Amino acid sequence: MEENLKSRLNEGETILWQSKTEPIQALDKTNKKRFLTNLIVCSVIAAVLIGLYLGFVKGEVKISAIVLVLLLCAFAPLRRILDASAVKKLQYLVTDQRLLVSNGSELKGVELGRIRDAVLKQDADGHLSLLVGSHGIKTKPDHWRELAIVGQPSSLPEEEPIETFGFYAVEDRAGLKKVLAQVLPLVKS
Repeated sequence: MEENLKSRLNEGETILWQSKTEPIQALDKTNKKRFLTNLIVCSVIAAVLIGLYLGFVKGEVKISAIVLVLLLCAFAPLRRILDASAVKKLQYLVTDQRLLVSNGSELKGVELGRIRDAVLKQDADGHLSLLVGSHGIKTKPDHWRELAIVGQPSSLPEEEPIETFGFYAVEDRAGLKKVLAQVLPLVKS
């Protein structure tokens, strides 16, 4: 994986720091409430739809519509678990030019010069995360995993500042703080 990352760097770009996601739980304190809320809402929707289909409430409902809605409902709470699984595979890098997130097959990054806002924050479980961009720093802790997984939309014009990016639950906290002080001094703790 190390050679794969190096081969995908810009010419002359140097890796200054590299880490991964520290051990996390899918349903930790930060994410359990959202999971349970999604599960309850989806259970109520499922009960109503099944009731409609079985004829407890008058009206005609197509089974395909019910199945589609049930599948969508099932995805909402499962996403917490899927996100946790995805974020466990991430590697975080700081180079002399960019912040990078790699999942092994894909490399996403943002140029340091386009970053106007960034902050290091800790969630209720004690995970330290780097939140980048005006949208990123306002993101609630139960969405921080998504910042690292999704990254900055590629449709943003090159001259625009970065709005959304992040590293989630960084294992090498001290190393991250040290390198950010060198390459991105605007980061607040």
